[in-house]
Amino acid sequence: MAKKADVHIKLKPGTNVAFANGIMHVIIEEGLQDMDFINERTEGYEKIKEIASLHPDLIIVSFGTNEAHSRRYLAQAHKMQIGRLLGMLKAACPEAAFLLTTPPGAYVGRRRARTINPRTVTAARIIKEYAQENKMAVWDMYNIVGGKTDACRNWTKHHMLRADGIHFTPDGYRLQGNLLHQALIKAYNEYVATGLE
Repeated sequence: MAKKADVHIKLKPGTNVAFANGIMHVIIEEGLQDMDFINERTEGYEKIKEIASLHPDLIIVSFGTNEAHSRRYLAQAHKMQIGRLLGMLKAACPEAAFLLTTPPGAYVGRRRARTINPRTVTAARIIKEYAQENKMAVWDMYNIVGGKTDACRNWTKHHMLRADGIHFTPDGYRLQGNLLHQALIKAYNEYVATGLE
């Protein structure tokens, strides 16, 4: 393939995703994208453009609850979905930092036969793996609030889950926001104290 190219760029191992994101950014900035192709074969492009128009410094992406809700959840498909979405976001917002969060925990099944979603553990692991492999920050809310054995029980005990066992009460969402805020402030204070990047 390199023999047929006008220019061959030899990439260092592990830089191919960054290179592809850079090319996507130029294509979008220069208006060179094929909108017919995008409209026929992709989802969420307009939402990505909307996010990019905000010029964010930090993009926080929460994954896992909806993905793990299906009995047909496939870990590798989930990882690929994360990669596709973050690839589009990185291309559209190359200056932004990213923070991934793991899901808070949820139940599955009908009200009387409800059980803790067993796939949430895998979803949280996949998110953490993706973050580590791509040198991204991750906040592991799932394990912070109790993990496999206690996350759902803790939410339920404090009446912070809605009746569906998936969505949260306003207090539940506020607590999640406060926990994330505390984690960010703690990390910032540690950074200031040590002077390390």
